[in-house]
Amino acid sequence: MENFVKTDANGNRTLLTKDDADAILEGVYGNCTIFSDCVKPIQKIRKKKNLSDQDKKNIISKCIFLYLVAIEASYNVFRNVVPESEISCLLTYAVSEFKRVATDPNWIATGELEQHDTWTLILCSPILEYPVAVALAFEREFFHALGTFVKARKGRDNLLPAEDISQSVVLMVVKSFGVATSSANYKFRWHAEKVFKKFESSGILEQFLRCLTLEEDRLDFILLLKQL
Repeated sequence: MENFVKTDANGNRTLLTKDDADAILEGVYGNCTIFSDCVKPIQKIRKKKNLSDQDKKNIISKCIFLYLVAIEASYNVFRNVVPESEISCLLTYAVSEFKRVATDPNWIATGELEQHDTWTLILCSPILEYPVAVALAFEREFFHALGTFVKARKGRDNLLPAEDISQSVVLMVVKSFGVATSSANYKFRWHAEKVFKKFESSGILEQFLRCLTLEEDRLDFILLLKQL
């Protein structure tokens, strides 16, 4: 299931498409364990004191597969097939990883992550397009863990995390705000002021502001403020 590269009759290699992602999810309708099936082996690998290059490749491979399924699948297919328990499994794993990396001396000093660690951030982004995922993220203290992770980046110079990581943090906060306050989100919809207060109390709002390094990021923030 984790093979995310296809080879056609002419030998051309392509990544999973929307049709592929939909077919994968529809094939497990009623018994979807797609996230836990990948997260559990990753957690087992993570228990090792020292990860080999192959261990890191295995983590990246599983994360890329889940990312492609999440980002390529049709909105309604993903929403109807993937149960809350699977989304919760992924978010719980992400929280544990944010807490672990927040104590990593290399992260604190440089604001950089190895590729297999960066994929935890990348993977969470498309999941936060779904209302149930955003509601669970607040419930599981995802944003608190994310804020603690970013805040830990201090070092001697107190500089920001690496640019790609800062952008990932900004994207997740902006995306979650949009989903939580969307008029189409009738079940979990919150007023903009309430969402800002939730971000503030979790600690992620302050770190979000730190990560606004690009002009387009600042414009996104201005758009958020206009909704208050």
